[in-house]
Amino acid sequence: MPIQSPSHRIYYTLSLFVCPTFRGTVHGHTFRHTFATRCIEAGVQPKTVQEYLGHATLQMTMELYVHVTDDFKQQEMDKLENALDKLVVSEEDVEVAYLETLNEKRKRDNKVVNLCNVV
Repeated sequence: MPIQSPSHRIYYTLSLFVCPTFRGTVHGHTFRHTFATRCIEAGVQPKTVQEYLGHATLQMTMELYVHVTDDFKQQEMDKLENALDKLVVSEEDVEVAYLETLNEKRKRDNKVVNLCNVV
């Protein structure tokens, strides 16, 4: 790979250090993609990442630079599963709620019967 400038030399050296198995196929630009992806995974607001990268549009940042990793997909699915677990109601809770509703209905019905007897 011809090295054109000091910045290219730095990126090339970094790519060999960070990803030695790729031997030159990882370029400096790759680090922009990694940076954007890791920022989003860390919870940095997308608009902020757009500003960091100097993009004119958020669409460019999100569609071209941010990539969803398998680990991140799993973390997001775990969040959803935890939220759904909080919504799940046990059979015992359903039975208690049903009995409470029946008791309230009986009390209302008794009041109506008592009012009818008064008249």
